[in-house]
Amino acid sequence: MSIEIAIIKNLSLKRGNHILQEPISFTWEKGQQWCITGPTGSGKTTLLKILSGQLFAPHSEISFPLLESIKQESPTPIYISEMIGFVPQEIKIPSGYIEDLYYQRRFQATEQDDIPSTKDILMRSTNNDEQKMLEIADLMGLTSMLQQPFLQLSNGQTRRLMIAIALSKSPRLLFLDHPYIGLDIDARKELNEQIKNLIQKGIHVLIVAHSNEISTLSFVTNILKLDSTLSYQNNIEIPKELIAPKNSTSSSVIKMTQVKVQYGEKVIFKIPHWEVKTNEKWVIQGKNGSGKSTLLSLIMADHPQAYSNDIQLFNIQRGSGESIWDIKKRIGYFSPEQLRFFEPHQSTEKVIASGWSDFIGHIPSLTPERKSLVKPLAEWLNIASLLSLKLGELSFGQQKMILIARAMFKNPELLILDEPLQGMDIEARDFFKEKIKEFSSNRTILYVTHDTDEIPEGEWQKLLL
Repeated sequence: MSIEIAIIKNLSLKRGNHILQEPISFTWEKGQQWCITGPTGSGKTTLLKILSGQLFAPHSEISFPLLESIKQESPTPIYISEMIGFVPQEIKIPSGYIEDLYYQRRFQATEQDDIPSTKDILMRSTNNDEQKMLEIADLMGLTSMLQQPFLQLSNGQTRRLMIAIALSKSPRLLFLDHPYIGLDIDARKELNEQIKNLIQKGIHVLIVAHSNEISTLSFVTNILKLDSTLSYQNNIEIPKELIAPKNSTSSSVIKMTQVKVQYGEKVIFKIPHWEVKTNEKWVIQGKNGSGKSTLLSLIMADHPQAYSNDIQLFNIQRGSGESIWDIKKRIGYFSPEQLRFFEPHQSTEKVIASGWSDFIGHIPSLTPERKSLVKPLAEWLNIASLLSLKLGELSFGQQKMILIARAMFKNPELLILDEPLQGMDIEARDFFKEKIKEFSSNRTILYVTHDTDEIPEGEWQKLLL
C-alpha cells in the first residue's frame, strides 16, 4: 500500500489578520509533483512556508506520512524539517558570511578578501564534502562559477546556487517558490531538465508558478489553484505631481564611449558607443551573467569601474567632481535586490516615501508634503489597500509593487527598472505594464527584462549584452 507524501486538512491561509484563502484540503500522493498557482498575493508563498514548518497554522491538520515512516526507520534522530528543502523566491545572503553588507559591495567583490566564492558556500553547505559539492555544482550548472565571488553572480545564477544549497541537505521533498524568476529562456529550460533529474532520483517536488508557466512544466502532475479577490481595474489618473519631471536642459541622458568592465582577465562586457537621449525608451536584454545589472551599476555610480570609463550622465562627465548623490537624485531605480535592505517591520507607506532618499534601506522622516503624495500614487497603482501593512506582511510580488512606487515617488528624469514584473501574475503584470507606460511617457526609461511579454507598449530601442 502506497504511503501518502502529505495530508492537508482545513488549512486557512492568513497574512497577519488578513485572510487570504478559506480552508483548503488536499492529499499529496507518492509519485505526484504538485504546482501551486494563483494571483499575486493569494497566499502561495504562505502555503509553502506553512508546509515547510516556517509558519504555524492553527486549527489545521498537516501530516507527512512518508517522512514520518522514514523518521521512524532512521538509525539516527532526524526531524521532518530536515527532509524538506525550501528555496524562497527572494534571493537571500547565506548567514554568517557577510556581516556588513551594503548595496555597492557586490560590484567591489574582487577587491575584498572576505567575500566567499561559490565554492566556499557550497563546501560549507555540504560540510566540506568536496565530492558531493562537485556533484551538486554540476547538477545545477555552477561548475564554471565555483571560483567566482558570490556577490558577483547574477540574480539567475544566485537562484541556482540557492537550489544547490537546498540539495546539499539531501531532501526528500523540494519546495520551489517561483524558481524561474530572474532566469533567461535557456536557463529556464535547463532548470526544467534539472528538476526532472531530481524527480528521477526520488525527490518529490512542490513548485509555485504562475498559470502562464504551467504549460512548460511537463513534470507537474497535479495543480492547486488559489483564488484572490484583488482587482487591478481602475480609472484613476496619474497624480499631477508625476505627470512629467522637472524641466531638464540635458539633451543626452547617458553617453558611453569605449566602456569595458573587467574582473582580472575576465571581461564582462564591452560597449563601443551607446547614447540614450532625453525621453527615449530602452530595453536592456541578455543572458544571465551577461552584465545587465553591472551596466546599471555603472550608471548609478555604484560600481568602482564607473570612474575609469568614459561615461557621461546628463551631459556631465563621470569623475568631473560630482558626488554619487548628485547622480542618484535625478534617477528613480528599482531592482529586486533592494528588498534585502528594507526591514520587514517597516511600513509600506514609509518605504514608498523613502524614494526621496537615495540611500537604499534608509527611511527618512515622513513630512506632511511627502505623506500627501503617497496615497494618490498608491491609489493610482492600486496598492492603497497595502498602506496599512508592514513590508513583511506582503507577498514578494506585492513588495515589488511597493518598490516600483518608491522608484516613481520623487518624479525622476530617468527611471530604471530592473526586472520589475517578474513574479507577478498575468493580470497584475498587464496592469503595471500600462502604469509604467503612462508614467514614462514624458521621461527617459531603461527597462531590463528576459521576457518580451513584460515590455510595455511603445517605441522601444534595444541594447543586447
